[in-house]
Amino acid sequence: MTDALRESERKLNTLFNNLRGIAYRCKYDKNWTMEFISAGFESITGYLCDDIINNKKLSFNEIIVPSDRKKVYNEITSALEKRESFEISYRIKTASGETRYMIEKGVGIYSDDKKEILALEGFISDNSNQILADEALKESEQKLRLIINNSPVGVSTTDLEGHYIDVNPALCNITGYSREEMINRHFNLFSHPDDVEKNWSKFKNLVQNQ
Repeated sequence: MTDALRESERKLNTLFNNLRGIAYRCKYDKNWTMEFISAGFESITGYLCDDIINNKKLSFNEIIVPSDRKKVYNEITSALEKRESFEISYRIKTASGETRYMIEKGVGIYSDDKKEILALEGFISDNSNQILADEALKESEQKLRLIINNSPVGVSTTDLEGHYIDVNPALCNITGYSREEMINRHFNLFSHPDDVEKNWSKFKNLVQNQ
């Protein structure tokens, strides 16, 4: 091996080992038998790279959550049959038993006549933080909605022009109008005539001070 080749391989290994994710090359089989996998695999999964190369101790398919395995195989197969790249999402179980949410982007490597799939190459990133943040936000919004819907006080949201975007049941009970009758209509249509100017002035001040 020449010095230039050694230096090229060193730079390539340094690049792969510092990726925030997993670069790989694997066979197109049920196990996704890994021929190469970058060091990011260890930090994300807790397994050693040596353990998964050529299925030495486990296969990549084994760390995919069982209920996601068929979806992964079918989606990749569908893309390969069309000679297209693929992007899929699925869950894995780490060595410690933690569930992680992954996004994988890859392509098929084909023989010169395009008839044989020689391997898959791609990159797998950990999307767990975003997924968990989205789930936490969704749960928080559901709790807030439950509180608002069960509040004895009238609650509403409007656009910047004063048209109702949403109203809770208590406000419907107070006004005597249904939610459908109030949505997209100006809040002052439901105010007493003597209060219209005062309410509008307060609303404009509130918008301006946001």
